[in-house]
Amino acid sequence: MTRVARLRAAGPRAILRALRPVRVDELLYGVGAHDTLPPSACSAHVDIARFDRQSLSGDAAVDRRLDGRRVCYVARVDGRVAHRSWLHLDTVLPSLFGFAAAPVVGDCATDPAFRGLHLYPHVLAHIVADVRARGMATEVHVLVSPDNVASIRGIERAGFRLLDRLRGVRVGPFVLRQPAPAGRAPSA
Repeated sequence: MTRVARLRAAGPRAILRALRPVRVDELLYGVGAHDTLPPSACSAHVDIARFDRQSLSGDAAVDRRLDGRRVCYVARVDGRVAHRSWLHLDTVLPSLFGFAAAPVVGDCATDPAFRGLHLYPHVLAHIVADVRARGMATEVHVLVSPDNVASIRGIERAGFRLLDRLRGVRVGPFVLRQPAPAGRAPSA
């Protein structure tokens, strides 16, 4: 079912909510086909599993979000879930700002008990290697809030480069781009 069909089925209120203006302010990081990532500095033995619609995780919170457009990578340390990262295969935001379509990593979370082990950069490197090995894409993006300092540190530690700061207002499927302040380059 397409997004438009889902909105029609949900009714007029859902359509109005989808058309409500939403502020966009995200940092876009990326790695390209020829970028090599630094070796992992993860200080724990980590098992990373990939889950999609064909191979469910058994965790209802994860499995209900799996569809043909999302993949979840779950990192376990000593059998406990320590981190989750989602790979979105249909994110259009970067392309609305002129970037090539690429899978986008987002909605990542590390359990507080496992912070400081450098899990996030380790998982990001695993995702990039998996995407490349499966021939899904040569480039991978990450979207992150400019206020999320811990995630930014992990993204940069994994070898991703800052591509741009995406600012504007989203209204339905459209994004009205906000120009960079005078005297500043478009990048953050």
